[in-house]
Parts: sequence; C-alpha cells; structure tokens
Amino acid sequence: MIAIVACAAFAGGCGDDTEPTGSITPNPNNTRPDAGTGADTTPEADGSDEDSSEDPDITAPDADGPDVDVPDEGPFCDTINLGVLGPNESIGTTFDFADASNEVQLSCAQGVVAKEIIVRFSVEQTSRIKISQVSSIQHGLNLQIGRGACGAPDEIACFNGGAQNIIAEAGVDYFLTLESAVGASTGQFQLKLDSEALECYPASSSTCDGDEVQRCETGFEIATYSCSLGCALDSCAGDTCENAIPMDPSGTMRLEGTLAGYRNNFNMRNRTECFDSGYALATDGPEILVALNGLTVGQTVRVDASEEIGDTNDNAVFITKGCASSTPECVAGADSATEKYEWLVTEAGDYTLIIDLISTSSPDFVYDITID
Repeated sequence: MIAIVACAAFAGGCGDDTEPTGSITPNPNNTRPDAGTGADTTPEADGSDEDSSEDPDITAPDADGPDVDVPDEGPFCDTINLGVLGPNESIGTTFDFADASNEVQLSCAQGVVAKEIIVRFSVEQTSRIKISQVSSIQHGLNLQIGRGACGAPDEIACFNGGAQNIIAEAGVDYFLTLESAVGASTGQFQLKLDSEALECYPASSSTCDGDEVQRCETGFEIATYSCSLGCALDSCAGDTCENAIPMDPSGTMRLEGTLAGYRNNFNMRNRTECFDSGYALATDGPEILVALNGLTVGQTVRVDASEEIGDTNDNAVFITKGCASSTPECVAGADSATEKYEWLVTEAGDYTLIIDLISTSSPDFVYDITID
C-alpha cells in the first residue's frame, strides 16, 4: 500500500448470533470515493523573533519522473555551503544582507524586490531539521525551501516568517533562501539548524520477517507487531491488496489470530452502495483481505465471524472487484446481526473478500470462509 517517495515535512456491537443467517445482496453500482479533507499547511505568521511553535509536517511532491539534464550553474549553485549535518547536531551562523544581492523571486513574496541570502546543506542521516531565525530586521524574513540539483532545485514551500521543520533525507541537497519581507530593509540575522535523527523513514513503511512486522509509525519510530498468518511482501499476510491471502475457488479455510499487525486501509464510511441495507457505517478498524480468484456463476461464498466460533468483534464483510484503490468497486456487502454472511456469484471472475471491523471488543479474530 505504501508508495515510498522522496518527501520533506514542515512543522514549525456485535449482533445476537441466534438470529437467522444474513445475506449479501449484489449491487451493480460503481464506487463513490469518500470526500477527503485537505491538510492546512499554513504556518503561523510570526514576527521577526524566533517562533518556538512548530507547524504540522507536510509532504513534498513526488520527485519521480523521467531523467532530464539539469544545469550545474545559477544562483543556487554559487551559495554558502553549511556542509553535512550529523545526527543530533546544530549549526548557527550570522549573515548580513549588506553582502547579498537580488537574484531570486520568492514565490511567497511576489512583487518584493529584496536581497537574498541562499545557503545549502545536506544530512548524514535522514533527520528532522528545525530551521530557526533571529533577526534585528524590523519587518522580518521570508523563507523559501528547495531540494535537489542546484541548477534547478524543486521548491518545497515558502513561508513569511516563523520557525519551520523539514524532514531532510540523506544524500539530498537542501537550499534555504532568505530575504527581508520589505525590500529596503537591511541588517543582520542569525540562522540556526538543529538536526534530530529519525529512527526510521518514511512513515508507514515496514519490513516483515517470519511472523513479526516492524512498521515505521507517524512519529518516525519503529513499532513491532505479531503476524498471526505470517509475512508476505513486508507486511502481515492479508494486510494489503498485493498480499491478500489466496483461497481455492472451492473448500473451507479458517483464519484466526491477533489483529495487532493489521492496518485500517479501507473505510466504507459514506459508501452506501457497499451495504445491502443502504445504510453505510464507518469501518475504522483493521481488515483482513482474501483473494477469491476463479469464481464461477452459481457458487456461494459464506463467511462466519460469529461468537459461535469464537469471534466477538462487530465485523462487516465486503466483496469487491479489484483492490487497487482505497475505494474499490463493491459488488456486495453487509453488517449482519448474526455475523454470518453469504453471497451468490452471478458473474464469473476474480474478487476480493474484505473482512473489516466496525468496532473491536477483542484484539483477536476468528473467521471461517467456505466456497461451494
């Protein structure tokens, strides 16, 4: 599920199992994606003094693409090189705009004609870098941050003052362009960079070996979880579309263990077409995926996640075509009071079974799946 990209960041219940078995009604509707919410990445508009607050981390655009010839000259190539910051190291330097020139137009200061100081640095180990400035300049400083080749660095963000945080990757050059917020202002300012080495990177990446997965959490710290069904493709088997657990197109399979190593990759909130009742529920818990390949017309898929076999969670079951996105096309789905489900195959093909959690009363799961 995780696409590993080069990026930078700134901061500054269960039903009664005695009821009759529920059924899943096929639905021909296509998927309807959830409405996403954009992250607010605007920093605080602070004054010229150092801002001790940190803005939320944001992600730089994906730099992947075709190779191009990048020039090795320009204002970013002839800059002040602060060198390579080691883990948990600090650098502090004083600059004077009397020694600067006007060569760059900052994207967050259009129309401002002012001298700039441009510095570059890199890091020995992927780290969080705090960029802080203390200035005697009355109107404060603008800061533009870029990365990549000096001839044509990619702009990450541009801010009107305030301390910022950046996740800097090893082996990449970073460029800081600072200018007075008012063109006529001159004077000195102090620039300080503090590095904090990260335990892992990027967030959500993982490695899996045997029956244990190590995952990089959002705080860039490693957490270890048990994989009851073993490992596949660097995550617990059945955790992603790519490593969905394969099942023969006939027969029975039992899945049981702990949910600890599984993630919440799908949420059917607002996906009314995925519920036979037409009433969509949020599925905020982890899910387990099973690949149902080669099904034929007339077969029946049955799923038992009831207390009768030892599962006490409130589950929902979905049958989808494809699994490449977070909003796959549902052909059937239900939240049954009995925690028992069945679906009649009306079109031959390959499908994905998603057993999802609406609410969790136990860290363990037990599922019986039958195809006949």
